[in-house]
Amino acid sequence: MELNTIIKANLKSKKGNFISIFVLVFIIALALSTIISVSIGSNKRVITACKNSNISDITTFIKQDKLTDEMLQKIRTSDKVDSVTLKKMINSSLFEVNGKKYGSIVLFTKYNPTENPYEMYTQDGIGLSKDKTTKPQKGEIYLPIAMENLLNCKLGDKVTINTTDGEMKLTITKFFEDPFIGSSMIGAKILLISDEDFESIYNNPSEGKIVQYAVANVSLKKEFKNQQSQIIKELNETSGIIDAGTYSLTLQASNNYMTLFINIINGILCAVAILLYIVVLIIIGHSVSTSIDMDYVSFGILKSQGFTSTQIRCSIMLQYLLAGVTGGVAGILVSTVIIKYVNAIFIPVTGLCPGNGLMLLETISVIAGLLLIIALYVIVKTKKVISISPMQAIASGRGPVYFSERANISVINNIPVSINAKLIVKQVAGDWTKYVTTVLIMALLVFFTMSITSIKQITTSNNLSVIFGGYSSDISVKYNNEGQGIVASIKKDIEEKTRIEKEFSIGGRYLSIDSNEILCRVLDKTETANPTLKGRVPKYDNEVMITQMTSKNIGKKIGDKVKLKYDDVEYEYIIVGTYQDTSDVGISIALLESGFKHLDPDFKYSKTEYVISDKKLASSIVGELKEKYASYIAESKIVITDEYKKGQEDDNTILTAVDSITAITYFLAFLFAAIVSFMICQKNFSREQSDMGVYKSVGFTTGSLRRQFTIKYILVVMFGAAIGVVVSLILNDSVVSLLLSGMGITRFVTQYSFVLLFGPALFIVLCTAIFAWFVSVKIKKVSPKNLINE
Repeated sequence: MELNTIIKANLKSKKGNFISIFVLVFIIALALSTIISVSIGSNKRVITACKNSNISDITTFIKQDKLTDEMLQKIRTSDKVDSVTLKKMINSSLFEVNGKKYGSIVLFTKYNPTENPYEMYTQDGIGLSKDKTTKPQKGEIYLPIAMENLLNCKLGDKVTINTTDGEMKLTITKFFEDPFIGSSMIGAKILLISDEDFESIYNNPSEGKIVQYAVANVSLKKEFKNQQSQIIKELNETSGIIDAGTYSLTLQASNNYMTLFINIINGILCAVAILLYIVVLIIIGHSVSTSIDMDYVSFGILKSQGFTSTQIRCSIMLQYLLAGVTGGVAGILVSTVIIKYVNAIFIPVTGLCPGNGLMLLETISVIAGLLLIIALYVIVKTKKVISISPMQAIASGRGPVYFSERANISVINNIPVSINAKLIVKQVAGDWTKYVTTVLIMALLVFFTMSITSIKQITTSNNLSVIFGGYSSDISVKYNNEGQGIVASIKKDIEEKTRIEKEFSIGGRYLSIDSNEILCRVLDKTETANPTLKGRVPKYDNEVMITQMTSKNIGKKIGDKVKLKYDDVEYEYIIVGTYQDTSDVGISIALLESGFKHLDPDFKYSKTEYVISDKKLASSIVGELKEKYASYIAESKIVITDEYKKGQEDDNTILTAVDSITAITYFLAFLFAAIVSFMICQKNFSREQSDMGVYKSVGFTTGSLRRQFTIKYILVVMFGAAIGVVVSLILNDSVVSLLLSGMGITRFVTQYSFVLLFGPALFIVLCTAIFAWFVSVKIKKVSPKNLINE
């Protein structure tokens, strides 16, 4: 009963403090409950959907003419394999929607709901329909939901594909959930067409237009299902099917790729929430210490009335815990609404449709743990209450807080500075320890907001090649043997319009490196290679450079030798450098054309790419080239592409999701910063009211005291912000690289600008100025009678 009385009195007199802690915990609980529910929901969904769709443990896409009975027999005789099934698929040389071609391999197959039942999306694209048994009719096609944004298409749009008999038009009638390779992070895609269309195309293959594929689905025995990455290497060593195949993937790797983007973004948001939680702990510690100093007499009186130190400490702890619990509960409740919209942001990227339900048990466990830490922290910070005695409190009033240990700085010397400025310096320099917490909090907030701003850089198109390490161009010319001779003329036409900064050709092949399948970039010359992180780029035909993710996966480093195998041909190379490339989740290698010809002597390029000085001209140049060389294009001798526009559209899905998430985080960060600024100004004003009474007694006006208070905290916050900027300059690249390493970005280089360097700091300083001026309006009510308390 006594505790209830104390708690109610404290809540009534310190409503601002309660509300501030409530809002801060609310933001953290909202973020964490959303993150936990979306992350766990997505990871559970991919496993459930793969199981429902009967996805095998190991899947290999292989051209029909490369698959042999001997390969299949060797796989079937393995004591770790339960079964092997085959499925027919086809690849067309053209897949185009609304004039936009898809750059990666697409494989068409029949839809058999009893064999591989897929969930179908509703028309709004954010929910699943109950109908998953309806097969495509003749002239219809089902696409993975991720392709809706990748190709900017919708239901009813026409798809154009090449067949032996000419181009065929198919109508998009449904989008489906492909839990195996349906993510936009994975290039290859499976498309569903009618039985009639499939059979007519499959039974009439033609070189250069239609390629027959087989999909080998390998199911492992139950006791070996957790050894997929090792078994796929063993099967390749005995049968060679992975080397012969175009693309292979284990179920475990697929699950990781499908949820990779969500896990990375949620990891970043979780780190943000933890940082904000640390700031909240610091604020609570500062608030508790300040309150004890200010309520020194009150606690002494309570002790004189029979209250023990434990009761007083518990009452303080319970009022903070009450604010935390109510904020946590409110955050969890609001997250039940937010989860649906966050999932909608991720669907175009992951292709998955997780449930919108709250992961209640996991969320409550995490939030309860954080609240328990707050409770224990408050108990520790209230240890000072034990030393308060009733006699000392009544005799001395407040403890020696005000004017304590101030530096002996004269305010009446002859330095040509206003007395207000001298007082500010005297207050800050004389009792600087009082402002350490404020400086620390502001430094953390500035570092945090700068990190979020820097992550947002990946949504800027001109930063993509710097951050992602890809091989981007502005204009490309794809050609066959008959069209190769016209490339020189096209280059000359481009040079008449703008300067060509770079010309290169690059190929991509999947091969095996020490029995591990990997994407290999084939470079036409040394200058084409991306800058290395360590070592150098390949110069000779026996050299290769690898990404840091590849180095980690295969356990090799610069100077080590590796064996590459392609189409049953093997050659040994030496690793000369590491570089950054996010393709295939950062697992790739690169070598020169002369080096790759050890594996494939007949290799040759079919596309030349150009980087131009004025990228805005790419669209108009491509348009003019298409008009001039229309006859060559009509005969399929060349294909001219606006790569600059295509690159922006291809990256749009992921970048839109990143932009949305960082914008939300940015808003929460600045809201958090504003609330913290208000709390600090309010708490420090309460602490300094007696000082105000002293200053008023010697003639200072309300206006001058408000200006002093505001300027003082602007200076303190500016100092904290400066520390935050310095820490960001030193640590930001390392911290962000660690957070993004899962998607292959092992070295993030922040491109600093005025907005990035000073934007977050200026915002926080502005918030402090506004709230300090707002809070200081109470100075009007302060009078010299406050001196009585001293």
